[in-house]
Amino acid sequence: MGNDLLINDNGLIRKIAVICKDYYTLSTIEDLFIYAGSDESWCVSLEERYGQRMQYVYELVEGLKTYTDSGNASRIVKNVVLQILDQHSLPEADIKFLQRAIEGEDKIQQTPATGSSLIPSDIDDLLEIIILGLARSMYPLKNRRHGKSRIEFTDEYDIQDLFNSLLRPWVKDIRPEEYTPSYAGSSTRMDFLLYDHKIVCELKFVRDARHARKVGDELTIDIAHYRKHPDCKKLVAVIYDSKGLIANPDGLKTDIQSDSNELEVTVFIIPQQTSS
Repeated sequence: MGNDLLINDNGLIRKIAVICKDYYTLSTIEDLFIYAGSDESWCVSLEERYGQRMQYVYELVEGLKTYTDSGNASRIVKNVVLQILDQHSLPEADIKFLQRAIEGEDKIQQTPATGSSLIPSDIDDLLEIIILGLARSMYPLKNRRHGKSRIEFTDEYDIQDLFNSLLRPWVKDIRPEEYTPSYAGSSTRMDFLLYDHKIVCELKFVRDARHARKVGDELTIDIAHYRKHPDCKKLVAVIYDSKGLIANPDGLKTDIQSDSNELEVTVFIIPQQTSS
């Protein structure tokens, strides 16, 4: 089963719901989905058919179907499963069922330090987890305890610093603000070059409605520069649109990714939303 079908795998969803009933409270079920890349507002009320915790899982899954596309929804379901496998000693039959459902046995790695911890198997998985979790990562910094000054995220530098902090435990050689070779008489600075992986990460912060209309053009210009850099084989572009000002996020992603020519480009627009 392809990962794009996970959101429609009724057997898997039921298994997740039963496990959540047995192991989680309502608040930790919500955390499970948010850490996987969902949003706290993505919950759709359904006719009551189950106990409170199982019902909540089905409503959160229905929210994924409503507020994001099937590919992103299935990735979130997969991340939920990976967290469950990491957090609990489940019966062997349940472990095998979940592993088969997500086709993820090759991504489950044993480490000497933890014995059974799940870690990303490659850089693409790692970046996706960090990027989809950026908004969630901001929460404890914006809502600090014991009277500590809260941290606001109001521009690209704030988002870049958070991303850098989350990435540093995993990637050794991160080169911030490296210049590209000249293109059309000018050069530009990359946000982050992951040298060993030949990946550039570019983060944009949508400031207002006017900037929302221009951010695609900015990335198109950046792509032209990045193609000239010998150590850039892939661009991961993150557009942080906290106010939902981009009118057609799906169309913008498609346009940027299809206009990248010889450079592989992956675009994330977060928080995730679908076109109206």
